[in-house]
Amino acid sequence: MFFTTTESEFRPRVLKGRKQARGSYWHSVEVKPGLPWFIVEIEQLTADPSGKTIGSVAFVRTVLVTTIFGVMELLWKDDERSRVSSVQIVLPPFEAGTAEWQVHRLASVWSMKLRPKDHNDPCEIDVFKTVGGVLIPPFALDEDLDFTASPLVHLLDLPT
Repeated sequence: MFFTTTESEFRPRVLKGRKQARGSYWHSVEVKPGLPWFIVEIEQLTADPSGKTIGSVAFVRTVLVTTIFGVMELLWKDDERSRVSSVQIVLPPFEAGTAEWQVHRLASVWSMKLRPKDHNDPCEIDVFKTVGGVLIPPFALDEDLDFTASPLVHLLDLPT
């Protein structure tokens, strides 16, 4: 989740002849600590004067998303005028096991059952696979996750 304040709101000057997107602009947002988030790049495609999509990229929008469900929503909104071109996961330092934030380009999303030590019932979690083949759980775990203990179920391929 991203948090903003009214002090962080930014009101750009309207450029003459330029169409402004609806919504609010901020010069800063605060990230909820401890959770990964996603950077999604969306290609906007050019169209001829009749409105038919030509297919070359006119520009790329970059969207910050707080959940994988938000990423999926953007994927499902793909139409002939736009398409998601890449998804990256941003991991907080303690989850990445480093002193700095880590960014990884994702290739797919998987699901697996996890049985925590202190619970009888397993829970399902999403697991993210990077372009390099590294599997990343959605949150920091107290112990290393054994990806062979439970079968991984393929949920979604992402554009790479």
